[in-house]
Amino acid sequence: MLFVIAAGSLILLVSSACGNVATLRDVLATSPGSASPLAERPVYKIGDTWVRPDGTYTLTAIDGDTYLFTSSRGSKVWLTRDLFVTRVEKSWGYMELYPPPKIHWPLEVGKWGVWDPIWRHSWGTVSQTVEWYWRVVAYEDEHTLLHGKVKVFKIVHTMSDLPWRSFTRTLTVWYAPEVQRIIRIEGHSWFGPFLF
Repeated sequence: MLFVIAAGSLILLVSSACGNVATLRDVLATSPGSASPLAERPVYKIGDTWVRPDGTYTLTAIDGDTYLFTSSRGSKVWLTRDLFVTRVEKSWGYMELYPPPKIHWPLEVGKWGVWDPIWRHSWGTVSQTVEWYWRVVAYEDEHTLLHGKVKVFKIVHTMSDLPWRSFTRTLTVWYAPEVQRIIRIEGHSWFGPFLF
């Protein structure tokens, strides 16, 4: 069994079976020698567009730390200034994670975070607290129909239910600093509204 112990800014994972101790940073750290450039956080303004395979979304509102992108079909995507998709509404339903995490900018391989948001969706009546980890795992080439070949940061998000941890689901986000947009999101079908 693993226990998480927080001491100031140090988080420890302690195994009760064998007495092993490792920091969460050790567990999530990238392999030594991995080089990564830095990507500064973009700033969007009303009227900016986000071209995705499921349509073109236009930034129609900015409310505090959240951007609202709306498509001509009426779909809506709430994106934090830290570029975390926190809520999506489509004709067939919605999904949201609240409160959204703080993604640490500038982006670089090896950065990570953890938090416990509430997961809500239209296909269930229960709001559930989940444990959510994110980690920038790579800086790599990505080939896209919309943008051609671009360099991307690959950010892997992992969600587990609390307190039981009876399931774990993964969501992967590719962010291209050159075009200052998230260009793809893939993951488990549970994340349906978030994917494109």
